[in-house]
Amino acid sequence: MNVIWLVTDTFRQDHLGCYGNERIRTPALDAFAAKSVLFNRHYAGSFPTMPNRADFFTGRLSGVFMRWQPLAKELTLLPSLIRRNNIHTAAVVDTPFFLRNNMNYDQGFRTFIEIESQDYWSQGLGDDTRADWRHEADRYAPRTITRANQWLEKHHQENFFLYIDMWDPHEPWNAPPYYTKLYMKDYDGEIIDPPYSY
Repeated sequence: MNVIWLVTDTFRQDHLGCYGNERIRTPALDAFAAKSVLFNRHYAGSFPTMPNRADFFTGRLSGVFMRWQPLAKELTLLPSLIRRNNIHTAAVVDTPFFLRNNMNYDQGFRTFIEIESQDYWSQGLGDDTRADWRHEADRYAPRTITRANQWLEKHHQENFFLYIDMWDPHEPWNAPPYYTKLYMKDYDGEIIDPPYSY
């Protein structure tokens, strides 16, 4: 059995057509869901981003004792368990805090591909990268999916576990203009940063 595990950072179940939303258009995800296992009673154990990923890989409720920190190197992670059964474990990620050299989330993956993405934000470089976008293919999620597709074209005949992790949709939620106009015809382009609280 082959597994493709697709993770996006901030999708809401009630915003997807495959879960009954008739206003927001998600045709590609709906078609994918129709051929996939769709969970109707799934709950995030930990929140936010990195404790949630730690839950995925360790099987532990990590949010009660972890923050945005590396996984301990002595932990046995899900990809390591899968790989022991001669299954090609691969990850294609664009999440900025998923860096393998200091976060250890790459343990057990035979292939670990990082798409250069949100680092501009974590390094305080502002929104300059996004200002240069002209096409959907310039954006992080499409680049991640394209790279995952390339990996699948090469390895689809093997036994595999492919983990795909995308930061988007994520603040500042500046979607391509043609998507924005579907829902906000009069949007003037003003970027409104979300409020953060500690």
